[in-house]
Amino acid sequence: MNFLITGGTGFIGSALCAHLCEQGHNIVVKTRRPELLGTNMTSVRNLSEISADINFDVVINLAGEPIADKKWSAIQKAQIVDSRIETTEEIITYFKKTPKNQRCLSVVLLLGITALVLVIN
Repeated sequence: MNFLITGGTGFIGSALCAHLCEQGHNIVVKTRRPELLGTNMTSVRNLSEISADINFDVVINLAGEPIADKKWSAIQKAQIVDSRIETTEEIITYFKKTPKNQRCLSVVLLLGITALVLVIN
């Protein structure tokens, strides 16, 4: 299967990417830190770098401001939420501009006891 994973070099994403590679899947990772990726994955900094002929079977959005690096001030909470919304919007924009057959993107964001769930069809 072909996977698009954002945040594939983070805590969860790195383990997920390693597991999927072991299973023989093709992975494109959108990351700010491509030097952290294994050699059998493709890295991009922007979704616009992805070849138009790639169709993804699965999109997993894990990108965003790290949650454990800093104290959760009001400003930090806003950065955490904004970083996830911005990445989700980038994914939506990418798929609107490409002639692909993806039908659904689901994103779940948990902050403390507050959950923001976006389902875009």
